[in-house]
Amino acid sequence: MTMMIPSAAPVKIASSSDSKGLVSTGQLTTLLPPLPNGTNPDVVNVMESMKRISDAKYSKVQAYADPSANAAALGGTVNGSAVPGIQACSYTKSAYVVDKYGSPSAVNPDVDSNIVGNGGIFTTAEYMANSDFQKTAAVMKLVIDGNAAAGTIEMDGFDYHTGDRATGEARDFNVGNCIGACLEYAARVGKPVMIYVFSDGSLASNGMIDNSAGGRGKGVWTADNQNVARLISWYTTQGPAALRAEERRDEPADRQFQFRRLAQHLGQPGGQQRIQPGADGGPQLHRLAWPGR
Repeated sequence: MTMMIPSAAPVKIASSSDSKGLVSTGQLTTLLPPLPNGTNPDVVNVMESMKRISDAKYSKVQAYADPSANAAALGGTVNGSAVPGIQACSYTKSAYVVDKYGSPSAVNPDVDSNIVGNGGIFTTAEYMANSDFQKTAAVMKLVIDGNAAAGTIEMDGFDYHTGDRATGEARDFNVGNCIGACLEYAARVGKPVMIYVFSDGSLASNGMIDNSAGGRGKGVWTADNQNVARLISWYTTQGPAALRAEERRDEPADRQFQFRRLAQHLGQPGGQQRIQPGADGGPQLHRLAWPGR
């Protein structure tokens, strides 16, 4: 709970429509269209002028008989200290919202050239045909652009009881593309991102092989495994990882990417770390960093 605000209700984001619904800039941005670079100085100037005109009127308006309540609403002095007033702050906030989110691309992944279209992470055809891609794009853009502190992308259908391996491989590949899209978008905009993948259970195979094209000669998933699967990945802009030799073997550093702690607990950040089943009281944890490109 230390990373959450319990009083703030979470917002469900499943598509660009949900993202756009978070911000409303009214009709002013329609009446005064933005410049080709996406900025809209005319709208900002209008909003700032509205604030200055309103500020000049506050001293002549009385909203409440109580001086403290009136100052809190319109600005003034409370207990010897100057306060801006809720109403004055609202005008400032409105100008900020229009300035930051006046362009549709500010929160809309559909029109972000880094995400969709020629040169984008997804082609237009594959993006429009896959709701998981659309959901992932909406959440990752809000989070990585700094408009949301954290986002959860929930997907179902990974409890494979289909009697083959091909179904699971296809679904795993789909979610892998979603994770890769988040990492690629972070790289394109030069922002760090951490991804925590977890499941409420895992799967087990009895050794029967699926030799179909989709199964690729792998074992068929046949039963549940109560061990919880977890994966942590992150991207950082600080450059390539500094490779190092494993502590117990004399290997050249340029051949060693992963690093295992002898004490079998999470150590310093960087590279990949593995905890053997049961070492930390849990089944297994993998952590993988993607520093630089």
